Amino acid sequence: MSSIVGTAPLTQGQRFKNIFSGTLGTALEFYDFALYGLAAGTVFKQIFFPEASPAMAIIASLATFSVGYVARPLGGIILGAVGDRVGRKHILVWTVVVMGLSSTLIGLLPTHEQVGILAPALLVLLRIIQGLGAGAELSSSSTMLVESAQPHRRGFIGSLIGIGTNGGTLLASLAWLAVYSLPEDDLLSWGWRLPFLASILIAGVGLWMRRSVQESPTFEQIDAADKTRAIAETYGHLLKHSPRRMLACIGMRWGENGISTVFLVFFVGQLATISVDNPGLGAFAVVVSAVVGLATVPLFGWLADRFGRKPLYLSLSVFQLIIAGPAVWMITTGSPVFVVFAFVLAYSIGVMGMYAVQSAFMVELFGSRSRLAAVTSSKELGALTSGGFAPLICGTLIALTGNIWIVAAYMNCSHSCRLSLQRRFPKLVAAIWSSRATRDRPETQLSTWSSTMKERIPLR
Repeated sequence: MSSIVGTAPLTQGQRFKNIFSGTLGTALEFYDFALYGLAAGTVFKQIFFPEASPAMAIIASLATFSVGYVARPLGGIILGAVGDRVGRKHILVWTVVVMGLSSTLIGLLPTHEQVGILAPALLVLLRIIQGLGAGAELSSSSTMLVESAQPHRRGFIGSLIGIGTNGGTLLASLAWLAVYSLPEDDLLSWGWRLPFLASILIAGVGLWMRRSVQESPTFEQIDAADKTRAIAETYGHLLKHSPRRMLACIGMRWGENGISTVFLVFFVGQLATISVDNPGLGAFAVVVSAVVGLATVPLFGWLADRFGRKPLYLSLSVFQLIIAGPAVWMITTGSPVFVVFAFVLAYSIGVMGMYAVQSAFMVELFGSRSRLAAVTSSKELGALTSGGFAPLICGTLIALTGNIWIVAAYMNCSHSCRLSLQRRFPKLVAAIWSSRATRDRPETQLSTWSSTMKERIPLR
């Protein structure tokens, strides 16, 4: 059975082109988003909030990081519904332009010393614009890849978006390490700007790649009438037929995205004070964990195809619960070996493993006519309620308690909430995780594999 009913599947060459451009385009685009997190956790507190106390400066800096996550659901809700009307390809082109230009303009911003409060105000505005683009980027890329993939390889192909985000994180970390080695005066005056200004080149490459990508054959088979629905009509349909599936997607993001930003943003900033003699240790740990993640992402994607989504995801959830305390202890030692090991365990294995499983699974949950709207909105709402405020919450908790161990409790609380949501919808979760494909319409019951394990229900 072909992956798309009523249309010829993509050729191997077309699939490769979609995978390459989608994955590499996401890597280039998330360079921008990861770079902001590194800067917010290290130098923005001095550049844009110099008059605040040290504790309030870092909280204010991390708050500017959080506003991007506030904007992401809005971008996901709007662009997701638009993508179900005009196609996945168009959204991928728009997002790379929006994120690339906003990041470049951040590199041109005046400082607080030059224009006062206008500087952080402009920073927040550009962060919001950046978040609007990021809100539709991941879901559009993963939807494009999964819809174009052969049924028995959806887990593996979908997980490759994780290589893109991980590659972007790696590229941003390397760029930040390079400028962070500059003398402090040079770093704060002009060095921090260079990685942001490089975004204009990255945006150009991403735009060139994505203009030539092949549109998803699943989208091309959607009825013309379904491509003219208003945004309100799209979400009215989803809220009527798929509310529990959207809640399940939100819950899964709590166990992955929240932990990701705690390590990539909050702990990177904390390590600058924990390891005073080695202020670049946090960025170095991100580089190493991102390199390891390039291997773990496709591995977990392959395992998801081989053994199913449910057992793999639950195992990773338990793993994250177990290592939260030991990871915090390793980071507090300031030892490069222990710090890097903590990042590898929590991020390369825990976070990226979960992300690899989610990428195909969330796309498979919904029918084609409202798929992108459903995935973008639920994924970004999950990111907002977990990762968006996680660094800010951790910084506030430490300021109130003076104890970094509170962060381990926060991470375990995040996992517990996700598992609680899973238990709240046992029938839904049992259905969706025992399935590796779904039928066309959101209201259709999810289906399991055929008894022969060779024939799979098409996405379309």
